[in-house]
Formats: sequence, structure tokens, C-alpha cells
Amino acid sequence: MTDFRPFTLDDAVAVAAAALSHAAAEAVRIDSVLSLGKDQRRNLILRARAVRGETKPRSIIIKATRAADYDAGAVNAYEASGFVKEWAATSYLMRHASGHPFTPNLLAHDLKQGVLVYDDVGDGLPSLVAPLLHGTAHEAEQALIAYAEALAALHRATIGCRDVHSAILREGFPSAAIPPPAHLWIEDVARVPHELLGGEFPEDEANLIWQHLRQPGCWQVLAHGDPCPDNVLLAADGRAVLIDFEFARPSHALFDAAYWRMGFPTCWCAGTVPADVGRRIDQVYRAAIADRVPEAADDEEFRRESAIIDAAWLLGNLAWLLEGALAEDGTWGRATKRSRIVTYLEHAIRSAEEANVLPRVCKLAKSWHKDLRCRWSNTALLSDFPAFAGLQSDRKEARVGI
Repeated sequence: MTDFRPFTLDDAVAVAAAALSHAAAEAVRIDSVLSLGKDQRRNLILRARAVRGETKPRSIIIKATRAADYDAGAVNAYEASGFVKEWAATSYLMRHASGHPFTPNLLAHDLKQGVLVYDDVGDGLPSLVAPLLHGTAHEAEQALIAYAEALAALHRATIGCRDVHSAILREGFPSAAIPPPAHLWIEDVARVPHELLGGEFPEDEANLIWQHLRQPGCWQVLAHGDPCPDNVLLAADGRAVLIDFEFARPSHALFDAAYWRMGFPTCWCAGTVPADVGRRIDQVYRAAIADRVPEAADDEEFRRESAIIDAAWLLGNLAWLLEGALAEDGTWGRATKRSRIVTYLEHAIRSAEEANVLPRVCKLAKSWHKDLRCRWSNTALLSDFPAFAGLQSDRKEARVGI
């Protein structure tokens, strides 16, 4: 691909060795290098051994951006680069969530060259994809519970992180503009589905959604931003470990905690879980953060907040997918774009109705749903992951009020 800079595996290893040597204040060499990525990917991902003096060799992961436009001195470095977001997020965690078991430790970096070095959490660990697609229902649910616990641990450790995160970003990238509250892009594109499908856009309720995006209050955390199944590794002791923080930023916690309810909206590995399994996962997440976010323990408050963020997810996903899906359907990963859209609509409608919030957004979503179901009469909803295929799926519950 022509948008890659000329940065080779040997370049990445040399920069990583220098960064580790600087961090350790003594010479570190790197050997046994193995490439884990594909040639067309935007990052070089390497597994290797770091050897320092007489100490036991340490298994490491080297991650280097190959983006041709990477510029550590650019004003838009944060918004333009997943590398910058990942460094800021994992640097925050190293400094303010020391000893955390839910992410690999950041060992060293070279920001000018675009290289990060992490502890290796384990060779050959399966991702969350494996139990969802190939495991039993019990194995899949236990993996999802570990996943919810890892997200909750990340969120508990980073509540109210925005100012410190901004200070860390300014330290590493002094020219970079401090980012606005996350997900405000949804506000910019929210009227796209309205322009395409019509209806009366509820400005007052939209403003309520924007308010929750701008000021998440007690829900303001460092959100992973892309907690897809293949960004979750399953350790031998049952823990889930979150990797790839290229979309991480201060945001509303429930943008992450909506994933299992929304069918994993940014993932190739899309799919749903049975309603009772989803409720149990919700309960695990809520219980794990309730001591820091008491609102999570309140059923009414949690449903209300979830419904507002689900509506934001709906508007953002429709703005992203709808125009292309109206022209023609296409498969993305395990599902078509149209099946994703109708599933997002049904979930957001149910969520708003159960919480008794956003009635006009709900009415508009119902009109869009009716329109699209007429146009796309042969489109099925997202299916449950194969691990749950043998269980009775409560699709009637998912269609309440539609």
C-alpha cells in the first residue's frame, strides 16, 4: 500500500531496543523476532525477547505505526493518529492504575519514531472470538463475564480521568490540540439518517443526548472505544485482557458497556447474545463499578443512561452505514450492513421504551424501522453467536413495541 512510510521490521526492532535501553538505563538487546501482523496492516506487530544483562529474557510485543502521515509534532496528532491515542491511554494506565491486570504494561516508547513496547501477556492466547464462534454456551458466557469485568476494571481505574489524560497528552505531544469530549462527532452527523429517511427530528431530545456526551458526570472514564472480540485476549487464569487502545479516550463508560447489547457495533465479529445472558453480563459490569459509580446499582438510572447512550450509538451507526446500505447491501464480517442496521434500530427502540425516555427519538426510530423493513423485506436480524445457537433465543422480547 502506498500510504505506508518506509519503516521496516529491522527499524522497529532497533528503535524498540534503544527505547528499552533508555528506560532500563542499561543496554537491552532484542532477539527471536516474529512478525504477528499482515503486510497490509497499518501497524507492525512483533513478538520478541528483550535481553538485559544476566536477567531472564523477557517476552515483549513491539507495535510500530506505519502510517505515512504520522507526525508527532502535528497539531492534529491526537485526532489523526491511533498511535497517539494508544500511547496516551496506556501511559495514563501505567501511571495511575499501576499493577492493573486488564491491559498489557507499557514498557517503553519512542514517540518521534512511532514505536511502543509492551509486556507480552502470553503466546497463543485465544481472543474472545474463539468461545463466541466455536465454544459452548457456558464457555462463551464465562468469557463474556470476564470481558465485562475487564471493562469495569478499566472504567473504575479511570473515573474522572479527562484532565490528567490531557496533561499526559500535552507532555508527550506538546503541539497536539487537546481533544474535545469524545463522540461529539455523533452530534455532527446525527441528522444524516433523518436527511435520508425523513421524519421529524426531535431537537430537544437530541440536545439531551448531546448533553450526556459532553458531560458524562460520574460515567466519565477512559473508554477503550473499540472493545471488539478480537481486541480481548483470554488468559489461562480466566482473566480477559484488553489490547489495541487506538480508539481510547476520555468518554462515557456505557459506550463500551453497550457492546454486548448492541451486537458489537464496530466489529467484524458481529452477533447477539440471548436476552438473559445479556442481563447477567450487565449485572456483572454494574456490580463491579457500583462502589465508584453508585448510579450503576440503580436499575432505573442504569436503564435510563444506557438508553440515552444506545440512542447515540444508533444515530452514529446509521450515519456511518445507512447511505451505502440504501444503495446496496454488503457483507461486513459475519453480517450484512442491513442486518446490523435493523438490529440497532430494534435494540435502541426497546431500550428507550424500557427506560421510558426519549419518546420522540423512539417514535422516529420506529418510523425508520418500518420504512426499512418494507424496503428490505428479506433482511434478517443479527443472529446469536454460534455458541448460543442451541439455546432458545427470545426474539419476541427484542421486538416489543415495534
